[in-house]
Amino acid sequence: MPTLGALLAVGLVLLAAPAPSQVWARPPPVNLQPDDVGAQPPPRAESSDEQGAVERHHVQTDVAQTLVFLLQLGVFWYQGRKLAETVQAAAKQSKDMKASIAQATRSAAAMETIAEATKENVEIFRERSIQSMRAYLTVGLGSGIYQDRDKCYQFQARPNILNTGQTPAFKVKANVRAALLPNPLPDDFEFPLDDLIDSAPLAPHHPVIFVAPVNEWCNDPDVKGIKAGTGKIALYYWGRVTYEDVFHAMRTTTFAQSVCWRDDDTVVGVYLPRHNEFT
Repeated sequence: MPTLGALLAVGLVLLAAPAPSQVWARPPPVNLQPDDVGAQPPPRAESSDEQGAVERHHVQTDVAQTLVFLLQLGVFWYQGRKLAETVQAAAKQSKDMKASIAQATRSAAAMETIAEATKENVEIFRERSIQSMRAYLTVGLGSGIYQDRDKCYQFQARPNILNTGQTPAFKVKANVRAALLPNPLPDDFEFPLDDLIDSAPLAPHHPVIFVAPVNEWCNDPDVKGIKAGTGKIALYYWGRVTYEDVFHAMRTTTFAQSVCWRDDDTVVGVYLPRHNEFT
């Protein structure tokens, strides 16, 4: 098929060609007679040159119209081709856009998963940091006194409250009680608690000693069994400690132990199976 430029050039050449001119011969003079007055002149006959010129003009016109038609057809073909290319490019762009959106969606989902994992890791790290750095107040028996009427001694427990953590404990409050109770202790025994007593902040690895006396006398024959932990009654102490750690969280420790003495009068504390918890 001819190119658009060639068709345009041919069309311009043909359109620029001069149109054929009509050549008319001068008619010879006619002598009119009186009898010829009112008669029509004879028709003028065209020469062969005039007929050829008219035919050439018709041919040129047809050729020009055909070229114009072909030129328009070429323009339409070119426009159709460009339109098809545009449609194909738009379809490809749409496909690429869909692929890009899908990839962006997958990336967003992956980033969300990473963000959730990072958040979870940060939370785990924070909890582990708190667990390793916070204050822990524990209670253990430091010493004790058994009953001796001659010296006016009553049974007494002296527990130590120790901060085993890495940071100080603030707003420390505690209460400790001691009593002679049945041995073994009934399962339904409720440990009565007194009001909490304020104490000073407790630095790491520093103890505070509390004194919990038994404000009653027992029968002297029962003292030996109480000391050995084999009698019908035994010495117990229990209590509760509250405090605030460095992370501004309120913590609580509850404790309960029985107390006995070895043969060399070394005091021993035994944790009970309940009322020993901490937060």
